[in-house]
Amino acid sequence: MCLKTKVKQIMRRRQSSNNDTFWISYADLMAGLLFVFVLLVGAIVSKFLFLQQDIKIITKELLEKQKELHISLDELEKEKKKLNSTDSRLSKMEQEAIKSAFLISELRKKKMQLQERNKALHVLNEKLYTELNVTNNTLKSTEDRLQKHIRNLALTRSELETLSKQLLVSQEENFAIKQELQNKDKELRKNSTTLQAQAKTLFLKNEELTKMARLLLEKTREHQSIVEELNLTKVQIKHLTGIRIKVISALKDSIGSKVKIDTNNGSIRFNSGVFFKQNGAILTEQAKKDLNVVLNEYIYTLMSHPDIAPYLDRIDIVGYTNSAGTYLHNLSLSQKRAYVVLEYLISQDFRYGEELKRKLSATGRGYNDLILKDGKEDKDASRRIEIKFRLKDEDAIRQIAKILS
Repeated sequence: MCLKTKVKQIMRRRQSSNNDTFWISYADLMAGLLFVFVLLVGAIVSKFLFLQQDIKIITKELLEKQKELHISLDELEKEKKKLNSTDSRLSKMEQEAIKSAFLISELRKKKMQLQERNKALHVLNEKLYTELNVTNNTLKSTEDRLQKHIRNLALTRSELETLSKQLLVSQEENFAIKQELQNKDKELRKNSTTLQAQAKTLFLKNEELTKMARLLLEKTREHQSIVEELNLTKVQIKHLTGIRIKVISALKDSIGSKVKIDTNNGSIRFNSGVFFKQNGAILTEQAKKDLNVVLNEYIYTLMSHPDIAPYLDRIDIVGYTNSAGTYLHNLSLSQKRAYVVLEYLISQDFRYGEELKRKLSATGRGYNDLILKDGKEDKDASRRIEIKFRLKDEDAIRQIAKILS
């Protein structure tokens, strides 16, 4: 064999051996890779199994925690409701605290108003004391006048006594004349003309005596009637002049210091600025409250008090304005306001019903009877609503006052 062939054979042998070793190493490599792959798959499967167990445990724990969270959420809802209730209570308490603070301020204001009213009542008591002194002085003057009338009656009695004495004297003279006539009967028969004349004079004197006796009887009757009338008027004066004072004192005792009562006529006064808006005739809510508080007791006292009800004739609601504006506008506005107050009173559930309606009346006076302060008009005070009462015997009281004056 030649060298080339030998070399080629050697080269082929080497190539075949190299190929065999390559495929053997490749198979070993693939087997190792497969083993590694199997190990990885086993590790993954085992990891997966362990993970499933862990997931089951975690899910159990999650479910338990979810239940606990659900319970805690319910408790939170309950706590939230409690907090809401406490918040509402706190808000209510804050509102009540605000109301109590407002009420405390109102009470302080009312306390100041009561102090001012007490001062005003003290001033009114002093005025009443002075007015009582004045009335006592007037009563003393009236008693002095009555004493003068009684003295005049005593003088008339003395005149009647003198007339009676004259009558006795004239009767004695008549008796003497009769005796003289009997003694001179013979002479009178002779002198018929003189007898007739003396008979005529005797007849005339008898007529005069009868007239004087009639006058005496009439004067005694007049004297008795005058005495009776004086005693009756004296009792009526004391009774009638004391009715209004009794009514005002009864109103003060019943109402107390809730409202200011005029000591002269027993009326009550409300400011129109509080009751109505400017140029308006609709009652405000504050006006309705004041009317409910005051007029219930005022009207109840007038209608039910035993010293007032028998003499009560009328309850007048009178509206007044100030001088701002025309006369007819103010007259119409005051009439509307008085009518609105009367309408509100009738709408209330008074126990007297028709009896109260028959006694109520509404009148507008416009800017008549303005209230003056230091000689000038007080515009705020002139805008007012006055509620007055009228007694049945007021006209008789005025007439007696005129007679006495």
